[in-house]
Amino acid sequence: MENQKSGSLHVLVCVDDSKYSYNALIWAATHIFVTAKKISLLHVYPHTPIDALPGNKAVAGGYVEHINKVVREMSEQKANQLLKEYAAVIEKMGYKPDVVKSIITSSNSKVKMAILNYVDKNGIDMLVCGSRGAGAMSRALIGSVSDFLTQQATCPVLVIREQNLDTTPMDEQT
Repeated sequence: MENQKSGSLHVLVCVDDSKYSYNALIWAATHIFVTAKKISLLHVYPHTPIDALPGNKAVAGGYVEHINKVVREMSEQKANQLLKEYAAVIEKMGYKPDVVKSIITSSNSKVKMAILNYVDKNGIDMLVCGSRGAGAMSRALIGSVSDFLTQQATCPVLVIREQNLDTTPMDEQT
């Protein structure tokens, strides 16, 4: 059973394999998807090819390209499986995603930019993501995707924090 999409928003939920991402997806399905005309799921992940293997360069040289190909294919399979599982979760809640997409980047730092580019090129009205709840020091040292998105995205960004998670549908709240 699929809910009727009568809203006006194109909602994008950024997902990864964390519980924070899963919780954000459930929260969005419970509170936001009813207002969506279009639902997109996006998984962006880094793949950094290796340049060399330790040991004999003559022996290793032929394997580097093969190893990179195998690792990339395995990453793509894992991403597609994750998206398939998340799509099934929200389908059980009555919502079918219109777009399910994975994007490969060359590094962790490019994940943020890939999300922004997707938002800009696809007419996203609202972006939903989870927060790992990193402290100020951790955010300063390694950066926070959700902090970056809230500061740079051209659409509203809703960050779902685990400690504030309420998956009770709005029409059932008293």
